[in-house]
Amino acid sequence: MKKEKEKKEPKKNPREYWSRKPLFDTGADYLMVFGQNCSGKSYQAKEEAIQRAMKGEKFFYLRRMVDEVNEDKAALYFSDMPVNELTKGEWDGISARRGLLYFFRYDDKGKKEVSSYIGAYDSLYNWQKIKSVD
Repeated sequence: MKKEKEKKEPKKNPREYWSRKPLFDTGADYLMVFGQNCSGKSYQAKEEAIQRAMKGEKFFYLRRMVDEVNEDKAALYFSDMPVNELTKGEWDGISARRGLLYFFRYDDKGKKEVSSYIGAYDSLYNWQKIKSVD
């Protein structure tokens, strides 16, 4: 008589990405996420920020040091996002200027159009300097 193979639960895919849903379901006032690199934390945070920006909510992109964030780096941070898909074709990407973030698109003549600001960016270092001034 043949032994029946035990049914094993499928192995969890090690490339499975982190999901923000359980975190938001806690109802906590403050949320903080720690985890390994490349698990999707930043991607999901950016996706959430874009979705909320489409509803009129603002967000803040915060880095620790001044040299970690400027116009180029803030725009580059969002460059991996499918903004056109997430905004249902309304916008092409996200640009940064003078501490603020904007959606942008190009018109038929190739001219860049920007939205009103959707968020802001800065470094903790700059805020620490402001806080320290009496």
